[in-house]
Amino acid sequence: MFKNREPGHPKPRVHLALLCSILFSALLVPLTMAAPANAANALGPAYGCSVKVYTPYYHHTDRTGHKWINYRVDATCQGGRYIQVGREHWERDDGRTCVFCDRDDYQGYTQTGWYWFGSYKTIVLNEVRPLAKTDSNCCEEPYQRVRFRVYSNGVTSPWVQWEDSKYYSIPY
Repeated sequence: MFKNREPGHPKPRVHLALLCSILFSALLVPLTMAAPANAANALGPAYGCSVKVYTPYYHHTDRTGHKWINYRVDATCQGGRYIQVGREHWERDDGRTCVFCDRDDYQGYTQTGWYWFGSYKTIVLNEVRPLAKTDSNCCEEPYQRVRFRVYSNGVTSPWVQWEDSKYYSIPY
């Protein structure tokens, strides 16, 4: 079958080995570049900005015994832009749109003012809020939904779609 091969031309086994190594590399590279399991959810880039939405975490317990949770968001923009971030705070149960079950508990909405980015940079937006007691079981599961819009050159973008953080389970 391969009797008419040109001199110096690689044997078919070399072709097979080369093809296997290329396929293996094509499958391996995306796996090594995947985000770690605890990474924040990224929102954007859109209109020259992006936002990372972090899982809420325990911040402190006050003198009266109430627990406080930090809701962190990182906003990154190119220079010459303003960004405004909107957040909904939720407590996880069986989902926001669940009809015949225990729906997630809405905890409120906050919206930042406009933050100016004179040059490319990242800012950290922390919001510390009290943990509400909404469940009859032992734990609360706070999470946040985040969206943003950008102002640049006299134009305000529409709000980008909501992005949910992962929830954090904390005993009350």
